[in-house]
Amino acid sequence: MFFLSSTIPAKKDKQKKKNRKAETVTTEAKIFAFIIFGFWGILLLFGLISISKPDWLVKISEPGKNVEVLTIKRTGDQFLRNKKYSLAASAYKQALKIKPDMYSARGNLGIVYSKMGYYNKAISTFKYLLKHNPERSYTSYHNIAEIYEKTDQIEKATKNYVLCAKTAPFPSYALSKAGFLYIKQDSLDLAIDYLQQSLDNRRDMSQLYEGMLEKAIPNYSDDSKKRNAIQTALDQGISKDDLKRYDFSVFETSLKKDRELAKAHNFIGTAYFKKNDLEKAQLHIKKALQIWPNFIEARDNMKTILAIQKDIDKLNEK
Repeated sequence: MFFLSSTIPAKKDKQKKKNRKAETVTTEAKIFAFIIFGFWGILLLFGLISISKPDWLVKISEPGKNVEVLTIKRTGDQFLRNKKYSLAASAYKQALKIKPDMYSARGNLGIVYSKMGYYNKAISTFKYLLKHNPERSYTSYHNIAEIYEKTDQIEKATKNYVLCAKTAPFPSYALSKAGFLYIKQDSLDLAIDYLQQSLDNRRDMSQLYEGMLEKAIPNYSDDSKKRNAIQTALDQGISKDDLKRYDFSVFETSLKKDRELAKAHNFIGTAYFKKNDLEKAQLHIKKALQIWPNFIEARDNMKTILAIQKDIDKLNEK
């Protein structure tokens, strides 16, 4: 009886323990399943949010993306400065994957292609920028012109320097280059016209001031108030009062040492020489040497002019 009475409760206790254990396992399984399904539900939710790209998510991610892309772009710039063109190209491409409308990275990629001799890729890149970033079209025209000049496509180079001059805030260099290339094509009147425009523009303080304003406009794409103020100033024209705050003596002193001005005078002197106008040729070559006394090309041109003038004087004496 002892064994019978003691054995039956023991079995019942064991059964209760098994039931409790099963219940515990079932509860744990439910909790675990809830966690797993909850986790996948969150992932699915974020996946749907990412696909739909709501404004609030874009705003949260934008600052971090901008910092990342600027860091990559600056790395590319450093490689470009150090002439590590393949590494620079890789950096710019990476930046453009993150931010396709980063036009400064795309422009520098075009420059890298040009440096590496991939001229077709470079021109395609700059043409893309002409279409999508028209406010900076002058930089694209300039780079395209340089490529055509390097590859001896003089007419195309001239055309793009002219287009650059029409849109550039500071057109004097492009005007001078167009004039120089017109000399190569023996279009001397056009050469003189563009070179004279270059000289006039470079020596005009109001043109410099206007160029500074034009160049500043794209920097305020997110500030309509400042942008409109600059545009209004340009529309009204540059007055003497606008220039009073600047020291003209500093500007005039800089012109006396301006080698680009010297080059323009030398080019226009060359054009007049080809037209057999020795007097005007000598006048401009002399001005070039006043600005840049050690300008070898201008010195040689002056020697040639003086030698020819001497021969003409001898003939006239006879």
